[in-house]
Amino acid sequence: GGGSLVEKVARALGLSHDEATRVLAEHGLPDPECREPARREIQEAVADVTSQELAELAEELNKTVAFVRLKYPDLAPERLCLFGEGARVKNAALHVAGKVGLPTDVWRLPQAEQRDGGQGALGTAVALSTLAWTR
Repeated sequence: GGGSLVEKVARALGLSHDEATRVLAEHGLPDPECREPARREIQEAVADVTSQELAELAEELNKTVAFVRLKYPDLAPERLCLFGEGARVKNAALHVAGKVGLPTDVWRLPQAEQRDGGQGALGTAVALSTLAWTR
């Protein structure tokens, strides 16, 4: 989850929780297309600080995808969708796609219904609410 990323960035960079959340949302992880030296420097610092958590997340995703492919080949995922706190980290989908080898997107409300930047967090609530319908 993305909560550990916020904590790690806050601690390592001496930021409050809100400041770390903002840094992750506005700057995030490295983007190979970024041409702004200051932004790139912040992204590299974030990547350095969070490298262990990101590696563990990628490892868990790879294990999960491999298990599903082995056990249920007809249900193997063809793409991933990020929800919650991790979905708010800029360029997180790009990073996950590179580490897991599956196209990855951030869950978003349809354009007409977007009101603020909290779509990723709302996605978790929507996903959890559907559990009641799967029984």
